[in-house]
Amino acid sequence: MLRFFGNLLSTVLGVFIAFAIVFFVMIAFIASQSTQPAPYVRENTILKIKLSGSLNDRFVQDPFDEIMESNTSKISLELLRNNLPKAASDSKISGIFLDVRGISSSWANLQEARRLLADFKESGKFVIAYTDDVGYSEAGYYLASVSDFVIAPPETFFEFDGFYVQGEFYKNLFEKVGVQPEISRYGKYKSAIEPYIRTNFSAESKEQLQALLATNVEEFTTQIALSRGLEVADINRFMNEVPDLSVSKAVERGLIDSLLYPDEMESFVKEKAGLTETVRLRTISLSSYDRVVLDTETTSTNKIAIIHASGMIVPTAPNKFDDEGYLTYKKIDEAITKALDDKSVKGIVLRINSPGGSGTTADLMWNKIKKASEKVPVIASMGGVAASGGYYIAVAADTIFAEPTTITGSIGVFSTKFNLENLMTDKLGITHDEVKSHQHADWINPFKAFSKDEDVAFQQMVNQFYETFLTRVDEGRLLNRDEIHKLAQGRVWSGKDAQAVGLVDVLGGLDDAVAFTAKKAGLSSYSILELPVQKTVIEQLLSGANQVSLSVLGFNNPVLPSVYFEIMDAIQTENRRPMIHALLPIDITIH
Repeated sequence: MLRFFGNLLSTVLGVFIAFAIVFFVMIAFIASQSTQPAPYVRENTILKIKLSGSLNDRFVQDPFDEIMESNTSKISLELLRNNLPKAASDSKISGIFLDVRGISSSWANLQEARRLLADFKESGKFVIAYTDDVGYSEAGYYLASVSDFVIAPPETFFEFDGFYVQGEFYKNLFEKVGVQPEISRYGKYKSAIEPYIRTNFSAESKEQLQALLATNVEEFTTQIALSRGLEVADINRFMNEVPDLSVSKAVERGLIDSLLYPDEMESFVKEKAGLTETVRLRTISLSSYDRVVLDTETTSTNKIAIIHASGMIVPTAPNKFDDEGYLTYKKIDEAITKALDDKSVKGIVLRINSPGGSGTTADLMWNKIKKASEKVPVIASMGGVAASGGYYIAVAADTIFAEPTTITGSIGVFSTKFNLENLMTDKLGITHDEVKSHQHADWINPFKAFSKDEDVAFQQMVNQFYETFLTRVDEGRLLNRDEIHKLAQGRVWSGKDAQAVGLVDVLGGLDDAVAFTAKKAGLSSYSILELPVQKTVIEQLLSGANQVSLSVLGFNNPVLPSVYFEIMDAIQTENRRPMIHALLPIDITIH
């Protein structure tokens, strides 16, 4: 028996040592990858930009991608902003080749990326777009259409049939399983709670969603028409006709220039670059070109800090090793403190990509941002979404920038409690009993319904925070309470419509906000400080390991319905304590 346990211990120890060796080898490998020297760029090099996956503000590289040779796209607005102006002035870069392979993003981010590509074209260098056997979606084509030449393989697909927003509703599910949502909200447009109590969109929801779609369609059709020499009416007519995924139809309509196979495409690019057929085509990826430093680049002692406020607003991220996708007060507090402690920072741009979340956490952030604005200019730049809690923190800034297609507003709040009494007693046969010290000690108990007085108290809590929200907007936007209330009530606005009603100051992207901040700070030259600082290799490894663990446990399994985890998370969170939500109505994704 002792020999058995000795062998078992030796085996376990051996496995542990093996894992430790692999872990440290991985760290060494990834560290060597991250410290690669700048590549040498030869004459007539083409900058190749792969447009696939998500187009986010910043790209957070998972170290496991390097080992697993992941095909995850390394594209981000940060990479485009840092490198397209550099490539435009680099005499060794002849042009850009856009490899479009299924891009997904908020339309505001697509809009900014397209503008950056259009700015590159001002250098006189070419931009050529090509796709693969999957073809162009509306999002991919929107970016590709800025090119001098839009090309596709002869038998690929071309999706050009308009846009829609879809929501999921859980009322019938709750009735089946015996869960009763008890909800308080302020604002007839605050439809974040509708999935719990309805089976379809309310009239108010449809009204605001239709307005968002209208702004999106206007941007899409206008830019496509300008780029392709067509009329907006033509673009709308194409999208209203019986769907035709044939790429040859797109050529007939003047939306695509030519149909070429990959080898023919290479010859085409060589021709546009002024190369003979026998010369090898040289390309460099965007991530590699990011390491190139031109002799003409200069640095300044003055800085503008860009603080990225991205993700769901929560008191604490679920995993301290992996807080991507979450925005906490601690993250904002540390970033602003770091910026203000740096005496060379003369202004702050708060880049917001958040649908909101915890109202009380948003208020803490608002206070921190407001106090920072008393020391240096603070400008808010809205990305794809800066709504509800995301808008709450924006009004602490001196000036608000947004893209026309930004989703913003949603000035409204709600709170929910899920009553599980029927589920436990009638469905599962589990009963509860209790002894309490005071009459309402158990009012947040998930196994009982609100009394009439408790329901009123719950609503009063929501009403009070709504008034606080109006006060914050009043202070930041110089509108009175009644004016704001008419624009609020949870209504979602596009950036363009928000500017028209006074909720946004200027339509423009992050570059515009940075330039405005520099001007306000009196700077003629400056460098950029991006905060929060990107994770170290160790932190990324821990984050990546966490994701691997989740996959193994089945929590990232695409077969399992996401609604299951959303509902369970909501039930667990709400029934610990009452929480005020300043959150965007549903997950608004324009397809």
